[in-house]
Order: sequence, then structure tokens, then C-alpha cells
Amino acid sequence: MSTCVRSKKRELEQELLQNNGRRPFWSDKDYRRRVFVPVLGAQVVNNLATTFEKRLDENLDKLCKGQEVELPYEQDRRTSIRYLYDTVDGWYTQELVRKWLEIVYKNLGKPVQIKTVGKDANFRFRFSKTTGKEISSDPDLKIEYYLDSKVYFQTYVEVQWSASGRRFRYHMKQNKVNTLCKRKAGINKKNKKGVFLWFVPGQGVGYTFVVPCSFLLEKGRFIPRHKPFGGKPALEIEEKVIKEKGYGYFRLGRQVDPRFEKLLGPE
Repeated sequence: MSTCVRSKKRELEQELLQNNGRRPFWSDKDYRRRVFVPVLGAQVVNNLATTFEKRLDENLDKLCKGQEVELPYEQDRRTSIRYLYDTVDGWYTQELVRKWLEIVYKNLGKPVQIKTVGKDANFRFRFSKTTGKEISSDPDLKIEYYLDSKVYFQTYVEVQWSASGRRFRYHMKQNKVNTLCKRKAGINKKNKKGVFLWFVPGQGVGYTFVVPCSFLLEKGRFIPRHKPFGGKPALEIEEKVIKEKGYGYFRLGRQVDPRFEKLLGPE
């Protein structure tokens, strides 16, 4: 690791701690560890953290050598270093969730395949756009349900985290809602659905809840300019409504509440 990369990582660690009160994803104190280590095991979580830290280092090295991130719409007001980190951090979270879902469905005895989707499914960071299509708001995961060796149902999943814990309100970016709920899954397609899968860290355990597209489009409150999203539009859902509908909270574990699997799978 070059001196420049080390310097940028120290700068990043300081920014995360000062602005968000968080440690980087490779730290032993990362908030996701207390959620996923009990489920996946320390070795799996450590290996994933190491893999994506190396991916971050590779891209920071490119910054050090003069390559710039030229994605003003995606970056909002974030620096190139922070945008790069947030992207790789998201990949790390996505893989934790994918591996957890694999365990869940294996224990349920359901024949499924869980795939990463979208333009960055191969976890390669793009520093700029040339056609406008390299980076998208595609969902993170796709669950394919099999019957007689054929796919009969698909669920598109957008993974969301509330690093600060439970909230009274949760927000989802409008462009992600449009892509997931209207273009990818659709709300009237019998063999597809789209869901926002939220994770909330608790005291020594994690919780999850599901926001189906059909519910979000009907009940979500539109916010034209949501400040935490760089002034981009968002949809808001209140926690009390999520609980009233039975969409969560479900305790994170190797076994899941039957209601959780039903929310993710075919009706």
C-alpha cells in the first residue's frame, strides 16, 4: 500500500468519525459486525471486509495517480474519496445480505438463486460516464424462485441500512423507487415483485423489515427535495405504519419469521 493510499484512508476514517460517528467497514467496531457475525460467523465477515478493503485500496491508488471521479449527479456534494468509499461500502453490505439470504433460504428448503444485479454487479468502480448508462439505480439483488428447474417468480431487492438504529420515518430515493417498482418489478406483474429490504442494528442483534413496492407507491409521502439525499426527491414511510402492516421488525437470524419470507417471495 502506497503512502498516498494510507493518507487517504486516514483522511476517510477521520471524516466518517467526525461527520457520521462511524468506523470504516473493515474496522472491528463497524456497526454491521454485531448484526452479521452471529449469523454468518466472524471468518465470513472478516473475509468479505478484507476483499472489499482491497477493492477500495485499488481505486484509491488510481486517485493517487491522478484519475478523478467525474460523476457530479451521483456524488451530490461528496468528495471523490467519500463517494468511492460509499460505493464500496454498499457493495460490502450487499454481499453480507446476499450471504445471509442464502442461509435463510437453505434452511427453509426453498430452491432459489440470489444474484447481484445492476451495472456494478461485478463490483468494478466507474470513475466517469461515457454513455450515461454505466451507472444506474438498478436494485441490488434478485431472488429467483425455481419450480421443476425453471424460474417461476423473481423478487428484486433494494438493500437499505439505518446505521443510527430505529427511526420514526424512513426515506427511499425517488429514482430507486421508480427503477425498482415501475421498471424492474412492476406492480401488476404476477411473476415479479420489488421490495426495499431495510436493516436496523440493535443491541447485540439486528432487525429487518420489508417495504413492498405496492405499499410504498400507495402510502409513501413524496418529498420534492430531501436534504440528506443532496436535495433529490424521496418517498417517506412512517415506522408506525410499517409495524401496523406487519412488515417488521423481524429479528435477524439463520431462521426467519414466516411472514418475512412471504413478504419477499410469491404471495
